[in-house]
Amino acid sequence: MAAFEVTTEVPAMREQGIGSLLLSKIEGRASATGCHKFYVLVQTKNEPALRFFQRAGYLTEGVLRRHWSGADFYFMSHFLEQPDAT
Repeated sequence: MAAFEVTTEVPAMREQGIGSLLLSKIEGRASATGCHKFYVLVQTKNEPALRFFQRAGYLTEGVLRRHWSGADFYFMSHFLEQPDAT
């Protein structure tokens, strides 16, 4: 299992592919170590991040109420592709 939590973003850096590249690299490393499922926490009011992870194939599994600093977060997950065993 692997997880990460993004706590800050820079709006001027959106739509440049940086997040997709970072997520791809992190997921690739996790998959290479045998991780089969990846989790993220997204603040419920952060619509751009929610859309980003949904486009990347993440599904909402639940909501963490008053998780951090009193804010609610979506608990989202995505199954990773496993490296070829051959």
